Amino acid sequence: MPPPPPCSDALCGATILYQDPSLRYERRALIGSGSYGRVHAAMDRASGVAVAIKAIPLDEADTSAAARAELAREADVLRRCVSPHIVAFHGAFYHERALHLCVELCEAGSLVDVLRAQLREDGTPLGLAEPALVAIGAGACAALAYLHNEAHVVHRDIKAGNLLLSARGELKLCDFGVSAQLTATMPQRSTAIGTPHWMAPEVVSGGEYAAAADVCRRSECCY
Repeated sequence: MPPPPPCSDALCGATILYQDPSLRYERRALIGSGSYGRVHAAMDRASGVAVAIKAIPLDEADTSAAARAELAREADVLRRCVSPHIVAFHGAFYHERALHLCVELCEAGSLVDVLRAQLREDGTPLGLAEPALVAIGAGACAALAYLHNEAHVVHRDIKAGNLLLSARGELKLCDFGVSAQLTATMPQRSTAIGTPHWMAPEVVSGGEYAAAADVCRRSECCY
């Protein structure tokens, strides 16, 4: 294995390891793909624990300091957030020009997957039963309460695709690539970041926003 890159690199440090993730995990079925890369189910070779590995290829554009800092931020936030309502972090690896994020496997997929499975014969959405909707809303509230009050992080991209469900129906929040740290001296942000369809009004208008923007997005998901 070649020597690791200089530790001034945003992808080098205690959170992200410079090694091949296949040494620790056995990749299995492909469970998702998109512009960000691919997600595989995998198994820890030592413990047998099932995980999901998101492989994010890094092209020339991704080698900028800003792009690498965003990837490192997601790994670091996941490492620091320990809650039953946040996907558990198992490791992050930089190998062959790709970042590999290893997190808890949520067998039921995202809320988008669940909603797509609930369609009438004509293709219109059937929606969720009230008990399921209440459970999802409560789980999202618990995730945000932990994120804002204990981890002091604002997610900034709450949407149905980032709300995952375990095999037992437990909600888990994921995808912290655009999250921001909340501090006492800088409690509000003004950068319009996130998925446009899910943005809170104050974010769309370019005004200042804080943790309340996440709560607004959670309400949009439930609606």
